[in-house]
Amino acid sequence: MPLDAWVVVFAKAPVAGRVKTRLAAEVGPEMALRVYQRMAEPLWRALLASRAELGYGLCLAYDPPEAAASMKAWLPGADAYLPQRPGNLGERLAAALRWSLDQGTGRVTVIGTDCPGFTPEHLRQGFQACDAHPFVLGPAADGGFYALTLTPDARGLLDALPGIPWSSPDTASSLLAAAEALGLKGASLPELRDLDTLADLTFHRRAFGWG
Repeated sequence: MPLDAWVVVFAKAPVAGRVKTRLAAEVGPEMALRVYQRMAEPLWRALLASRAELGYGLCLAYDPPEAAASMKAWLPGADAYLPQRPGNLGERLAAALRWSLDQGTGRVTVIGTDCPGFTPEHLRQGFQACDAHPFVLGPAADGGFYALTLTPDARGLLDALPGIPWSSPDTASSLLAAAEALGLKGASLPELRDLDTLADLTFHRRAFGWG
């Protein structure tokens, strides 16, 4: 029987110099790696703990593809492990979302590991909002987004993802414009702040005692 929902987490293998490169340029690759792990590991535990309550399958979309064994050891317990496809972020997101929808699910949420303020409550809100909307966007303060929830009615949006300007102040607005062009009107979650730079790290430490 298909699961009613999937949560797909995009993550890179925890290797210094390969993760949080913008932060690494400011604080060094080893500290950036520790920050990355400090974000990803509690998030993963929270998702495992809320999986049964919220009724979703948990998928780890990992990169690089040859890191399958190490990623399963680092973030164990997923219902599926999916290597990220080649291409830009939009192409990789589209492939993972298409895989999830092909499982027969009614809604799928894709997230990264860059937003310390994200909790399973945001998943709940996104799933609930999809009762009345074809998609739900979790906007990030830098103009991107920290979560995207889709239903099969928004499947056409997958074709637009490769053309979105990624890592840009216009990322979320471009996605919404693509949805509007398809006649899709979505809902929004509360805005959160990703952690990509030293300024972001300072913000999260001051606001939440994080890190």
